[in-house]
Amino acid sequence: MIKLSSILPSSCFGSIGTITGMESVDKLDILLGYNLPFIKSFEHVIISLNKGPNVSEDIVTHYLDMWSVNVPNVVLLVSDTNRGHMFGTMDLEEDLLRYVKKNIPSAKYLFKSMDDVIIYDRLLEVEVPEADFYYLPGFSYETVVIKSRSIEDLYNNYETYKSWYYTPQTTFFILNISNIASLYGDDVGWKYDHYMAVKKLRPEIKPWEVAFYLKFDCESHLGRTTKDLSKYCLIEPEFKQLASLAQTLPITDPSHKNIFFNRIGVCHYHFYNQNVISV
Repeated sequence: MIKLSSILPSSCFGSIGTITGMESVDKLDILLGYNLPFIKSFEHVIISLNKGPNVSEDIVTHYLDMWSVNVPNVVLLVSDTNRGHMFGTMDLEEDLLRYVKKNIPSAKYLFKSMDDVIIYDRLLEVEVPEADFYYLPGFSYETVVIKSRSIEDLYNNYETYKSWYYTPQTTFFILNISNIASLYGDDVGWKYDHYMAVKKLRPEIKPWEVAFYLKFDCESHLGRTTKDLSKYCLIEPEFKQLASLAQTLPITDPSHKNIFFNRIGVCHYHFYNQNVISV
């Protein structure tokens, strides 16, 4: 077993976000209040960003300045394009990966986050086995109740079951990028073109509703990329408790918004003005 702090010298921190207005600035202010001790543990910090429609340059500048003032070693990657939910998110993460591989050759591990994820520095003291991928599981009520035979079955087979269980969250993960060329695969481009063609006929359709051979969502595509890596679930001790919670509440969103994993100090704090559930 090792502490995650032991891989810091060969790691970098990367995060993504979409600037949608002053709400993004307010959210970032809150998140930095929680995350700065953790972020400042890294020599390299890269933030990959785009913006929503009709966002003023003043707001964009304010947002970028908050990063620069609080994290002087930050590198800000600002994209002029935004292909929307799912596709736009993947674009930002691929931009992040390309930058790291090109400009920080010493980086073996990428600690990847989003601008609505809380990460306390106690995460670095968590003991884990050596692995190439540390992740949070992305299951929902559908996975627990409909797709799996039982919580025990889900727990025992999550990483090894051959088709639909293994869907790691993309909100936060730690990945050995040494032999990774893409986080989501080289078929995202043509899938976007196909989706836009379908959307002309069905304007209301969502990317995950298109009948691709692999369900189009970030979790399924990241699962495809990492399925053969050595891996470890960061909330392995809490896995069954979370699955029971997903079944009882029920939780339909596999990104587990506003659920605080207390032991490791991580929370997808998407609804930043609402309460959280501690697991």
